[in-house]
Amino acid sequence: MMLNDIGGKIKAASLLTDREFTRRLENKKLSATQLRFLKFIVLNRNNNLTTKEIERASLQGHATVSGVLRRLIRDGYAIETVNIDDRREKFIEPTETGTQIVTANDKYLEIIDNMMLKDVSEEELVLLNRVLDKIVTNLSNEI
Repeated sequence: MMLNDIGGKIKAASLLTDREFTRRLENKKLSATQLRFLKFIVLNRNNNLTTKEIERASLQGHATVSGVLRRLIRDGYAIETVNIDDRREKFIEPTETGTQIVTANDKYLEIIDNMMLKDVSEEELVLLNRVLDKIVTNLSNEI
């Protein structure tokens, strides 16, 4: 394996998991990315979650996060409220419909993970996570 091929392989794995996940989704109006964001919102619903926090956690840019959130809000899966102490800040919360969609489709995340990791040992998974964390940190520090 050539070292400079790692980014391409990471991208290919991401595209393949997104494609398979989207194929399995019960609600075909949502993309895999939208459901991932929605799950994060559901899991953090009591933490006064902000757009900035979603950007940091997802490692996505402002435009990407704003676009995904705008669609989730438009389609009734999330709501946005303004922070009364700082009107520039907005809190993001799931709606009941958003929570139900995550619950209904969560099983597919597990299926995809099992497909992806079927021949990967626990030690390899720990090492992979450690290496990917280092790659993200290195790139974040340089870019």
